Amino acid sequence: MPALPKNHFMKYILQFLTLSVILYACRPSPAPRDLSGCYQMVTGKDTAMLSLNHEGDTVTGRLSYHWYEKDNNEGSFRGVIKNDSLIVAHYNFQSEGITSVRQIVFKVRGEELLQGYGEIRMKNDTAFFRDVDLVIFDTKHPFQKNCP
Repeated sequence: MPALPKNHFMKYILQFLTLSVILYACRPSPAPRDLSGCYQMVTGKDTAMLSLNHEGDTVTGRLSYHWYEKDNNEGSFRGVIKNDSLIVAHYNFQSEGITSVRQIVFKVRGEELLQGYGEIRMKNDTAFFRDVDLVIFDTKHPFQKNCP
């Protein structure tokens, strides 16, 4: 059998690579994960519960903090999820009969949500993080999915 010319062999390699790129580009993108569910954080005698509804880029739900020998607060939140990994929302809550609003930020880590903390500034009646990109996430007290 005669040997194939060098440029003929390169032509087949180029066709194979082109077809591989096309097939890779046309593959279905993975479905975004649904973060909906119940999350709970327990630290000693302190607990927090978060009920999350996730639809597209929108997140809504209820959040309550039950602090041992301190003021509890309960309310609802509405916000967005960015890059399938960062929840940024406004939390409307009541504590001792007073209604307040503050920004909340959670980082998604597997089946956990890590609450963010950072420098706060006030705008009108709402507390905002000075810079969401500088928020520090609490990895020692995560909100675990699947409440009891």
